[in-house]
Amino acid sequence: MVFQMFYNRFEKAPLLIMYDRACSLKTSCDLREPLFFYNTRVLIDVLHASNHVDCSEGFDPRIARRASSLSAFSVFINTQVAEQANRLLARITKSTGFMSPAHATLYVRMFLAGYNRAKKKELAKID
Repeated sequence: MVFQMFYNRFEKAPLLIMYDRACSLKTSCDLREPLFFYNTRVLIDVLHASNHVDCSEGFDPRIARRASSLSAFSVFINTQVAEQANRLLARITKSTGFMSPAHATLYVRMFLAGYNRAKKKELAKID
């Protein structure tokens, strides 16, 4: 499913994909569309990296962060952003379960817009 999302919805593959099952995703991408994903680096997020004992160290973001090939990304990579987003969306899961798909989509969009607005204000105070 992750492979299909990137291949079917992107004209060009991203340079970096952070995914909890990066090792199997990279194999799938290389076997199915090697030219499309040729320049894509796939890493496991930090939360799941310690559980991947049989995978190559090349998938570990703590090691890759020091690699020169990731110099553009090495300042700060929030590898757990998907986990954080899932936790955020869990707050409204029960409410959206009682809505029609159209209303649920609108509700999620408004919820995320409000969250993003609050986050921007918070970050503006830091600068």
